[in-house]
Amino acid sequence: MIDKNQLKIYLGITDNLQDDLLDMMIKKAIWFAGTYCSQIINKPTETIEEISDIENKQVFLFNYHNVEIDKVYKNTSDSFNPNWELMTSTDYSLEKNLGILNFKFTSNLTKAIKVLYFAGYDTNSVPEDLKTALIELSAMFYYKAGDWKTLKNETVDWDKVEFTLLNWTDKGQLPISITAIFDKYKKYEFFT
Repeated sequence: MIDKNQLKIYLGITDNLQDDLLDMMIKKAIWFAGTYCSQIINKPTETIEEISDIENKQVFLFNYHNVEIDKVYKNTSDSFNPNWELMTSTDYSLEKNLGILNFKFTSNLTKAIKVLYFAGYDTNSVPEDLKTALIELSAMFYYKAGDWKTLKNETVDWDKVEFTLLNWTDKGQLPISITAIFDKYKKYEFFT
């Protein structure tokens, strides 16, 4: 999602001595962003969702940023003995950045659907604001890991660092320049 060289420029690092640590901090930043946003940020392997409650001919996918549909199946039988039939892309439309599938069938002809899709961003599709926030967060994790090592004057215990980083971010010490961007990608759930 973000290039290690961009992080090195941000940090003013010109050698390769810290590359392993920088890779680790990038992974932690991406993981943290996904946790903070309550959904997948980094494009993963395929996600499979089976949905039985289709209201108003719409389905809201759990992970919804930058969705790419692989396949959609409809169940034409009962839930105990499902018969999954492949739907064509003309049977639905996708609101890509909202993760909403709009179905075009004219009757309630399906009991459930199964959606196979990818969500999240890869290096070429990540929005610039999200990339900037991830670089800044990676740099903060890098500095925090360095502080931890310096303060303890020992080899870094990454389990303790991870706990410290989570504890540190949970206390609201994350800059607004990062949280304001992450909030744009955060999944909110509303209950009625």
